[in-house]
Amino acid sequence: MSNFFSYLVYILVLNSAVMPLVAQTLKVDGHALHFESWNTETNVDKPSIVLLSGPIDTWHSDSAWWAWLGPELAKNYRVFAIDRAGLVTATPEAKVGYQHFAQDLAEVFELLQLKDALVVAFASSNISVQLYLAQHPQQQAIKQVILIDPDVLSPFSIARYKNDAAPFKQNLTSYIDYVKAGNYIARTAQKNATDLAQLQSLSGGNQAVDWQYVDKLQQARLNIINQVNLFNEIAIYDQDLDAAASTQWPASMPLIIIDTDFEAEYIDGEQDESVKADLKTWQQDAVQYYQQLTALHPASLYIASSSRAHLYQFAQIEQLMTLIAKVQAKP
Repeated sequence: MSNFFSYLVYILVLNSAVMPLVAQTLKVDGHALHFESWNTETNVDKPSIVLLSGPIDTWHSDSAWWAWLGPELAKNYRVFAIDRAGLVTATPEAKVGYQHFAQDLAEVFELLQLKDALVVAFASSNISVQLYLAQHPQQQAIKQVILIDPDVLSPFSIARYKNDAAPFKQNLTSYIDYVKAGNYIARTAQKNATDLAQLQSLSGGNQAVDWQYVDKLQQARLNIINQVNLFNEIAIYDQDLDAAASTQWPASMPLIIIDTDFEAEYIDGEQDESVKADLKTWQQDAVQYYQQLTALHPASLYIASSSRAHLYQFAQIEQLMTLIAKVQAKP
């Protein structure tokens, strides 16, 4: 697809009718927390679904990744997409990180009066879910969890994640100075364009995607305060990983893990055989870890997907919606 055609599709879709969007913030632990809900007014008595985000290759980690699934689910459920502190609200020196977000979730669930909700967590957001469950063993807000390509909390994989984030930790002061000077805005715009092209490709430019919401979140990424918060969050990612790894997934919480084949893209594109072998070990480590977690509860399920798209919620939205409908149909 040419750049001009991509832009044209984007403009046409952006101006198409989408489901009513309610932009809201909650005040928790002395700071603002951004969340979005679709059709909340008409879904008050319907089952609740909470959507949590994690990062893709561009490190963008906000709820733009739910701009298709959220509105679609809102036709039948009460849906909330919740963002971690500081990623959208332009809060200076926000209380960033997955550990703190786990604490925030407890307050959010109470404020939203959630009970027996289904949580769908993408990528690293499983860290917050696991910490929340460990800190609130008697909780009643969540009835079941679906994890899409969650972080693998094994020594091998944690070491890989830490290595990826190490430059942010080691060079944080210089990075923050660079960002505060406005030097990262152009790079963020480039990453936004890459992300948008990927979402358009995976969705085929489907008009059911809330492109206005995608644009809103991408605009928030251009805010220097949000950029600083993101860099600060990545710099403490190692601490969040260690905190989650020190807990156990509760055997009483049924869990579905969707394991895509997104690692294959890295493996096939790697020329260095030692690096390729390391990537294959990482992929297998994930399979073993996921299967261990889903063996804890008889209602849990491990799903291996052949999709090479990390954003399964875009690439395989129909399969995911069918799975969610089956989960919600159970008493």
